[in-house]
Amino acid sequence: MEQHEIEISSYVKSVNDEHKGQIFRVSNIADSHSIIEAINIIGERKILHTSDIIIANSEEAIEYENNLQRGHDFIP
Repeated sequence: MEQHEIEISSYVKSVNDEHKGQIFRVSNIADSHSIIEAINIIGERKILHTSDIIIANSEEAIEYENNLQRGHDFIP
């Protein structure tokens, strides 16, 4: 199955490692496209391997944005 290309500002879901199940917004992509920098719902930047993520579906992206608007204001 072919995966859509990951782009900056797209939403991804971690399927492996300690971040499994979390949704992230992509903030940077390595030239090799093998790793990305992404931001979780509480504003933490994480480095993820593209082999450990999938493109988030539209419902997951909407949930990320809704949670961000409700509770992200306290992040410095």
